[in-house]
Amino acid sequence: MKKNRAIEIISTFSAKEVKQFEEFLNSPFLNKNRKVVQLFDILKESHPNYDISDANLFGRIFGNASYRKSYLRNLFSDLNILVEEFLLSLHVTSKSDKSKFVIEELISRGLYDLVVKKMKILERNAGRHIMKDQEYYANMIFISDTKDLMNTDRSLSDRHTSISIKRKICLSLLNLMESYFQFALEEQRIKISHDFGFLKLSLAYINSRLNEFKGEPLLMIYYHLWSVYFGDGTVAEFVKARKIYNNHFMNLSNFDRKNIYSAMQTVCLKRIDANEESYRKMLSDILLELLSRSVTSHKKNLIDLNLYRNVLISIYKLKDTKRLKKFIDNYAWFCETRKPQ
Repeated sequence: MKKNRAIEIISTFSAKEVKQFEEFLNSPFLNKNRKVVQLFDILKESHPNYDISDANLFGRIFGNASYRKSYLRNLFSDLNILVEEFLLSLHVTSKSDKSKFVIEELISRGLYDLVVKKMKILERNAGRHIMKDQEYYANMIFISDTKDLMNTDRSLSDRHTSISIKRKICLSLLNLMESYFQFALEEQRIKISHDFGFLKLSLAYINSRLNEFKGEPLLMIYYHLWSVYFGDGTVAEFVKARKIYNNHFMNLSNFDRKNIYSAMQTVCLKRIDANEESYRKMLSDILLELLSRSVTSHKKNLIDLNLYRNVLISIYKLKDTKRLKKFIDNYAWFCETRKPQ
C-alpha cells in the first residue's frame, strides 16, 4: 500500500508503543470511531512494513461494498489525527513539564492548597539536577514565577522576581554559549565567518560576576571553554573546564556529554591553528576519552570508524609511538582479520 503520514509515523512505533496506541484507540474518551480501531487492528498485523493492498484493506473493513478510495482516505485521515494526539500524549507524559501543566490547571481552578503541595514536589525534584541544565532552570523559573503570581504579600514579590530573573539570565547564557559552538564548528569545516560580538559581551558579563556563577557547573564549563577559544584563557582554564566536566560526568545527560566533547575538540583545534602545540595532546586525550566512555554522536555508533581515524591522526601528529601502540593494542580487535592474497 502507498504510505501516508499515519503509516509513516506508526511504522516507527516499538512493540510497546503499538500496544499503547491500541489501548489509546480503544478508549471511548479519546476515540469514538470504531472503524479506525478496526483499521489499526488490520494494519498492526503487518507492522512495520504494511505490505497490504488498499483493496484488501477495504474489503476487510467494509465487506462486499463497492470499493471507494475516498472511504479509506477519510479513515486514514482520522487515524492520522489520532496518531498525532497519541504522540502528543507520549511527549507530555514523558516530560517533567507534565507536573507544570497540572499546576497551571489547579491555579486556574483556584485550588491553591493543592498548588502549594505540587510546587513543593516539583521544587524538590528540580533541585536534584546537580548540573543545573536547561531543564533545571526552566523548572525553577516556573516555580519562582508561580510563587510570584500567587503571592498576595507584595513585600515578598520582589524576592521571587529577583530569583526568577537570575535563573532566566543563566538559562539564556547557557543556551547562547551552547548554540554559538555550532558557529565555531562551522567556521572550522567550511570557509565562512560568523559574528561572535554578542557572545563576547555575554562572556564579559559572566567574567565581571564570576562569584555569582560559580555554583552553575554546566554554565561554567562552557564559559571556560569559550575563554580559551578566544585566546583569553590559558591551558589551566581548559584543564579547569575538563575538571568540572569529569567531576560531574555521571550527572550529565548523554546529550550534554556529546555537546561538551564536541566543544572541547573545537577549542583544541582553534588553539592548534594558533600554533599552541600543547593542545595537540589534549585533543588526543579527549578523543581517546570519547572511545573509552563510549560517548558517540550518532545512533548505532556510526561515528566510531571516523573517531578511530581521528585518534590515529592526532597520535601521528604527536609522534607518540607508545601511545600509538597502546591504542592499536586496545582497539585492533574490532578490525576483521584477513589473510594476504
